[in-house]
Amino acid sequence: MGDKAAKSKGKDVTVAPRNSPLPDFDHELERFFGRRWPRLFDWPDLGARLESAAPKVDVIDRDGEVCVRAELPGFRKEDIEVSLSDSAITIKASSSQEKGEEEGDFHRKEIRRDYVSRTVPLPSEVDGTKATAKLSDGVLEVTAPKVERARRQTVEIR
Repeated sequence: MGDKAAKSKGKDVTVAPRNSPLPDFDHELERFFGRRWPRLFDWPDLGARLESAAPKVDVIDRDGEVCVRAELPGFRKEDIEVSLSDSAITIKASSSQEKGEEEGDFHRKEIRRDYVSRTVPLPSEVDGTKATAKLSDGVLEVTAPKVERARRQTVEIR
């Protein structure tokens, strides 16, 4: 069949030859559609779109509290939902905007929807009932006190 077997630390390993009969997906698309076909994973804006779907988050572990800062530019406080468990925080934000223009027989309407979501584990357990949140200049800051048993203790070395 053309496969080669190699010995590696007492185990048989199958190595496919360089001219494998299995087709490369991108190669087959190029062969069918020509060179103009965009490669499946080379789309330049795909990574940017995936990155923009999750806000950038900082988690700060202080002595008596945990502070989480999330970048949410363009969202109002009414657009944001924060849920906090003992060991994780979930931040969701969604907004929509419609713009329309009518002039004679010309009608144009643009609809824009934004949605971001991220769940982040917390470094220690927190009391979600005493958490506070504020939004300032597109940065959401959520602060929650640590549960008493989760507070950091200094241990003396003898």
